[in-house]
Amino acid sequence: VSFAIAAACAALLVSPRRERPKRAVTFTELVSGFSYVWNTKLVLAIMSMDLVAILFSGILGMLPVFARDILHIGPEGLGLLRAMPAVGAVAVGLFLAQLPLRDNVGRTLIISVVVIGLSSTAFAFSEIFWLSLSLLCLFGAADMVSTNIRQTLVQLATPDDMRGRVSSVHSVTTNASNEIGDFRAGLTAAAIGIIPAVALGGLVTVSLSLIWWRIFPDLRNVSMYGKR
Repeated sequence: VSFAIAAACAALLVSPRRERPKRAVTFTELVSGFSYVWNTKLVLAIMSMDLVAILFSGILGMLPVFARDILHIGPEGLGLLRAMPAVGAVAVGLFLAQLPLRDNVGRTLIISVVVIGLSSTAFAFSEIFWLSLSLLCLFGAADMVSTNIRQTLVQLATPDDMRGRVSSVHSVTTNASNEIGDFRAGLTAAAIGIIPAVALGGLVTVSLSLIWWRIFPDLRNVSMYGKR
């Protein structure tokens, strides 16, 4: 339904059509998005932090196992577990729509990823249903803060002529890391057990976030959108 509403709204938009000369797309142009990301430290820090959070703190794929073997709840409980990250994300999204972040957004981004890692680690050890729900809600809320800052900073840090290509790189890497993250979680769970696997992933996320704080001052020192 949400996609249908978005499509209907997009169809109502009217913009002047501009004729652009057609030209062949070269290999250099195809890889220019990756080159820009690699050579722009702020954008590289943002996207790589996104990869860290997705690769190591993805827990949604593990929820059926937690519901069955750890929390001992049925399909209704599993449905609530799956809903909680969205509940936290929607709540924070509504808050940010009214009071958008402006100051210390780089530090807030890093802190939000740390919260993602800590909440997933705590969730791994929780055997109390309501506590697990609360931790997943916190997970979703922190993820929304991270997503809000990342998406905005990437757009503002990219010039107009590169924005489409950089956005494509961001989309490709994010979608790929989702699948790789689920594979990593399943492989690790099979090797050491689901609780250690999820807890370890969260701790790795926290550790790498602190490393990013140290090695990417461009990200750490962003105090307002588009300003340092």
